[in-house]
Amino acid sequence: MTRMILAFLLSAAAFAHEAEPRLETVLDELVGVGPLKIRTLDLPLKEPGMRVIVQFDMVEGLTGVRLLLMTVEDAERWFRGEPHSVLAGSHYGFSGSLTRRLPEAGHYRLVLDNQSESRAGAQVRLRVRLLRNGANALPYYPDRWRARTVVWTSAGLFIFILLFAGLRLKRAYEERQDRLRAYYL
Repeated sequence: MTRMILAFLLSAAAFAHEAEPRLETVLDELVGVGPLKIRTLDLPLKEPGMRVIVQFDMVEGLTGVRLLLMTVEDAERWFRGEPHSVLAGSHYGFSGSLTRRLPEAGHYRLVLDNQSESRAGAQVRLRVRLLRNGANALPYYPDRWRARTVVWTSAGLFIFILLFAGLRLKRAYEERQDRLRAYYL
């Protein structure tokens, strides 16, 4: 009996460890895109149900760029000017992000597009992360100093509002008492 319980606990622990969401950074570097050019990044995914999280920030450049996530076939159609579909995309800008859960394993392509009336190249910090095991998102924990700042600011604001309301109530009570005294005297 104890062997069965021990075997069950070990298999449950292995399953829980396996099902734990994992965030893996695939790319975090500066990428250059010439004027009226595009840059591509192939993204082979071997597991179904992964979430792709991509962020970009312009480091150097005068025009905005956009980011597109497509299948390799759709990206090739887009390059040839044929009808295609985009899985996820951002607007032209100096920073942006996109996220998309990809239900199927396969080959995908990220396209960094600098074709918006651009006459200057762009340096972009590109961060590509993969969230595994079907999780929708990881919990967000703010920096410790930000969390403390928010808590203390909220507490201070609450105390200030309480004091202000208390003083207003006290003043209104005293004025009412003065009117009642004047009425009875």
